[in-house]
Amino acid sequence: MAGLVLSKAELLILIWIALALLSLHYIRYLPLRSSAFDLLPLNDPLVKRYRSVEETLTPGDFVALLLKLRDPPPSRKEREDILLHAAEAIRKRVISHPEIKRASYRVGEGVKVPEELLLIYKLKPKDVERLRGIAAEIGELSASLPLPRGGASVEEVLQKLRDISPEGADPVEILSLLRKSRRGLEATEALLLKIDALERLEALLGEAADIISRILERPLPEAQPLFSPDKNYLLIQVWPRRPSYVGVTYCHKVAEAVSQALREADLEKLGVEVGVTGTYIAISESDRLIQGDLSFTTLVSSIGVLVILLFTLRSLLSLLATLIPLLISAVLTMAWAKLSVGGFNLITVFLPALVLGLGVDYSLHLVLRISEELRKGADFTGAIPVAFGEKGPASMGAALTSAMAFASLILAKSLGLKEMGIIMSLGIFLSLGASVLVTPALLSLAHRFRRGHRARVLDGTRPRLARFYESLLRRRRFVVVALLLLMGAAVHQAVRVGFVFMPQDIAPVTEAQRVAREAMRAFRGEVAFRNDFLVFVEGPGELEEAVRELSGNGLVSSVSSLRDLLPSELLGKEASFEDVPLEDLKALLTFLKGELARWEEERKEALDAAGLLVEAELAAAALGAGAIAEEISRSVDLLLSIHGLMGSHDPAELGKTLKSLEDHYAVIERFMEGIRALPPEGELLLRVLAVLPEDLKAYYSTVDGRFVIHVEVKGEALADERLLGKFISWLKARGYDYFGFPEVRLRLKDYMRRDFVLSTSLAAGLILSTLFLYFLNLRMGIIAGVPLIMGYLFMLAGMRLLGIDFNFVNISISPLLIGLGVDAGIHMAHRLRASPRDIRSVAEEAAAAAVPVLGSSLTTMVVFGTLLFANTPGLKVLGICALLGLGFSMIGSLLFVPASMAPVERDRWGS
Repeated sequence: MAGLVLSKAELLILIWIALALLSLHYIRYLPLRSSAFDLLPLNDPLVKRYRSVEETLTPGDFVALLLKLRDPPPSRKEREDILLHAAEAIRKRVISHPEIKRASYRVGEGVKVPEELLLIYKLKPKDVERLRGIAAEIGELSASLPLPRGGASVEEVLQKLRDISPEGADPVEILSLLRKSRRGLEATEALLLKIDALERLEALLGEAADIISRILERPLPEAQPLFSPDKNYLLIQVWPRRPSYVGVTYCHKVAEAVSQALREADLEKLGVEVGVTGTYIAISESDRLIQGDLSFTTLVSSIGVLVILLFTLRSLLSLLATLIPLLISAVLTMAWAKLSVGGFNLITVFLPALVLGLGVDYSLHLVLRISEELRKGADFTGAIPVAFGEKGPASMGAALTSAMAFASLILAKSLGLKEMGIIMSLGIFLSLGASVLVTPALLSLAHRFRRGHRARVLDGTRPRLARFYESLLRRRRFVVVALLLLMGAAVHQAVRVGFVFMPQDIAPVTEAQRVAREAMRAFRGEVAFRNDFLVFVEGPGELEEAVRELSGNGLVSSVSSLRDLLPSELLGKEASFEDVPLEDLKALLTFLKGELARWEEERKEALDAAGLLVEAELAAAALGAGAIAEEISRSVDLLLSIHGLMGSHDPAELGKTLKSLEDHYAVIERFMEGIRALPPEGELLLRVLAVLPEDLKAYYSTVDGRFVIHVEVKGEALADERLLGKFISWLKARGYDYFGFPEVRLRLKDYMRRDFVLSTSLAAGLILSTLFLYFLNLRMGIIAGVPLIMGYLFMLAGMRLLGIDFNFVNISISPLLIGLGVDAGIHMAHRLRASPRDIRSVAEEAAAAAVPVLGSSLTTMVVFGTLLFANTPGLKVLGICALLGLGFSMIGSLLFVPASMAPVERDRWGS
């Protein structure tokens, strides 16, 4: 390898630079994915389910513009006028863009009501409530006004009574006939006694007729502006032509179209501020923030690495020889990421910066070892083989352990972690290859043009480090025991770290999220971006049953479906007069109208009939028919009462009342005919669905004709994994076809636990095996691995003390730390195992190894330190965890490894 580098330096450099240039061209557009679904396995049932219902989810795909008055005037009317003027100015401009389909700041705008539904769409809740009350009162009055029905007439009775004789008609037959006649007379008397109630009936029917007349004449309710209750806010909804899942590029286009419309509207002079939110804006802003994180972490990491290398090397040529391979490996890794997994996701976005931190490990150790040989007096051609012979195996061992740690992530269920494993398992070897080939090739080339070049090391640092190590090693037992005791103390805190998954730990915090929260506060929950469950049912019957069952579940806070748009749900049977005996009422009015036509004649006939019945009563008594005589006497009393009651009422006034009742009844009857003409609910649902705008139609139904029910669960169920699982089990037990974002989060959390255990265990097992095979010595393998264990335990303890749990982003630190934390221990142990067996010599070797270990560890920590300034909350936590783990691993490598491998003599704790 050393001969190839020395003889073919120019060719090696050209090959790697050519690869880097080709990679730069390939990654001129580098995809970044910000969806939580990009973290789930591609073959996961939830992902497949999501893809199948994407079109149903797109009605939530809109841009929401929250208009806010900067200095609201005191008049509500003035506030409304300003906001409406600003909203219309924005609407006109935004819909002029070819990618915008529709924009509205009114509720229900764009809904065309079918002709057969016009009648009941005009109803208002207060009208419905009053009609219910009127219907109840009319029902009670109708029951108190009996309609005279059937029974024998007085004439029939008189004719039969003339035949009374011992040999005449059957007394039983006559008695039955009299009783039938009496029942009719009793009903007539009862009606005349309650005839004053007709005035109340007239008033009720008149009020109902007035309400119905106003309803029939009323224009359809206009779509109302989306004002907040205090009229300080107005919401505009904008629907692009294509859904947001088309891609990030399209979301950027939509966001730019909205921004342009807002600039042209010139809202500053109106005193109106606008906040923009919605799916498109959130995706666009997240992408920009992630791009910013990628650029920022890479730039700041590069600067940090540059500063540390300058401080460590003190040589421009050595710096370039170290830095150029790092940049090449970072570019190649990005190209590999695009080729292998299609780009970066929320978890892998910092990997290019990580490659810089890893790559410097290999380059720095090699450069400093070459420099050390040159400082001892060796020539360049002799220094290269020595450096390769000593640092090559150590770097290869370190790279192999790191690669194995990342390769263990390939078995993860989470696509995000799997992609990290795929990218970094090769990225590490790209970094190693660039370092061990390009770095010495550049030094070799520089040596030809500038003979006698020396890479300067911190000459003053190494003697001081040697004195520090000599003092440390004389107290080696104390150091070892103290570190082991501290590790034991850290275990108590480490085992108490828990797991938590929250969406805000994945995506960056965007301005769109702030605006959405402000909108929900301003509209007091009327406008919300909810995490619903979607339930799919086949027909109207199933829809009604499912809505009823879902509404009855104690964990459900609200249920919405197409039935909410059906106006007949406002009515109910009482309001539609279906429970009122309208036919009986009509018959009563017909009867009274007939009686009024011959009122006086009927009154006289009642009196005449009473006289005739008196004669019949006497005849019956004379013949000994006492039962017949008694029954005739009751009928006489009824006829005289009817005669008197009819005389107490004015036929003309009754006629006016009846005419008014007939008119009111006709209005109500026409109203009822219109309601009865409506088709059944199932057909109504289909007719309503047919005229809805496309975005609303997709909200309430699927492309294959099924109905969609949106179910929002209560907040405590979303926060409690047990309650959420209980609700999901309930849905499955009922056989519902459903999809829910809360279930996605629950599934991600399950994957997180599984991936953590699997990747950590596998990485630890592989690395320990590699350490043993590398050193072929169990003791040295354990010594080299202890700094890793120390860093891991102190990282967990620090997380516990800082209140940090493992989330879906920072679980990646576990295999990552296992892979990175062992590198320093390997280099220290490799250097010290061949050192002479005296304290001074070990201290010199430890000092020589400590300089590159410090440099490489600090550069890696700088990489993770930049994550503290990232926009994504999860990456900030990842940075904290990594700094804790790598920092304590470095301390363990610098202290524990030399103390454990030092000779026994002159040990103050020993002999």
